[in-house]
Amino acid sequence: MNANVIIGITAALVGCVVGLVVFMQSQSDDGTYLAKSKWSLTLAEGNTAQTWLVDTEAGAIQVRTADGEGGIRVEEWASNIKYTYMVPDMDTDMDEMDVDTFCAEVGDVPEGTDCATLAAETAADTAVIRQELSSYTGSCSSEEVSAGIDHVFVADNGNIMVGGFRVKMVDGVPAAILDGETDEVVATVNSIEEVEGDLDISGCSEDAAPDAERRLAVFEAIGESRRRRRTAEGENGAKVEAARQHLSGMYMSMLVDSEPEEIDQAERHLSATAFQAWASGTQWCGAGTDLANTPCPWTQGDDGDMACHRHDHGEKANGIIGGMAVRLGCDIDRGLSERTSNWAAQTIFGSWGIAQAWGCYDKGSYSCWNWKSKWWGGYWRYGGYCNGEHTHYGPWRYSSYSHSYGWKAQDRCTTTMRFCTGCI
Repeated sequence: MNANVIIGITAALVGCVVGLVVFMQSQSDDGTYLAKSKWSLTLAEGNTAQTWLVDTEAGAIQVRTADGEGGIRVEEWASNIKYTYMVPDMDTDMDEMDVDTFCAEVGDVPEGTDCATLAAETAADTAVIRQELSSYTGSCSSEEVSAGIDHVFVADNGNIMVGGFRVKMVDGVPAAILDGETDEVVATVNSIEEVEGDLDISGCSEDAAPDAERRLAVFEAIGESRRRRRTAEGENGAKVEAARQHLSGMYMSMLVDSEPEEIDQAERHLSATAFQAWASGTQWCGAGTDLANTPCPWTQGDDGDMACHRHDHGEKANGIIGGMAVRLGCDIDRGLSERTSNWAAQTIFGSWGIAQAWGCYDKGSYSCWNWKSKWWGGYWRYGGYCNGEHTHYGPWRYSSYSHSYGWKAQDRCTTTMRFCTGCI
């Protein structure tokens, strides 16, 4: 184990933990459990809870911070590179849907089911999709970091000085990290535990699976979940089956340009009784809509086609799940949610809709680790110091964004929707 390389990958507070681990291992065989360890910390700044994964063998560290909205900001340091990205928060209970809000947004539900049943099935499918997306990063960025730790030594009362920090030790175990100058608590160490096996600290990941394989994996997972719930809960009622068929029709409509073999496999996974047209009854709101040739939107009582037409012209949009779905700017998704009561559009893009699993883009300030220079070197601090693109997840994503991407201008079709940036 090369301690200089390990310590050199981070600086101050981040490097403090790594440097502390290396120091404790060098002093006693009792510190071997720290080589791969999971730390639970609470930062004094905002009483922020964080989970740290430390891998001294790989020379890497990962810091995970829940944003309280259904997402987790992940920051990783490895080989002098810091990666920052978002993933869904798997500890958020997506089954606890606000049914009243969901039903108010959805309005009239499709034939054969009721809103409570549709809400329950939507929540269950959303949880499955979120699980399938849990290993893929959103809004990933990277930057070089080069600051290191100058010294590690035992100070008074058995406490340990690491860079500009004083680590308070209780019975030989780190209990708190204090500012070396002011003695103010920077972070409280709640627990440290050994981790067996490999730690997945790999920076920004790419979905390497072929598009069709990725899409079918999601449909297969949804189908398996439905079969388990039918067995466990005896859900064979006509309303449940109707809700599942309507949702399946929505998913199948995302495959309109796929090969027949993929469509057949998807139908089998979802137990879809028939290939249904886009469940919204609109010409728009589909992944990969042809903006130049799709017929212009028609006027409907729920404004579904008009709102979907504008939504498909969003300035910020990237295909996900092998192109099956699209992650757009939060203002673009909100513009659809607030301008139509179309049940299918709301089931996907409403605040409690399925799109909360893959989130929406925002741009602006956000909390992160940031390097603070000092005369003796410096340290990493946590707070609202970063600015850039990031992803919001969960049902509150429309209430927390700060940037408006707007829509691509178009003059081919007459529409009742405003296309100005910032308009809803």
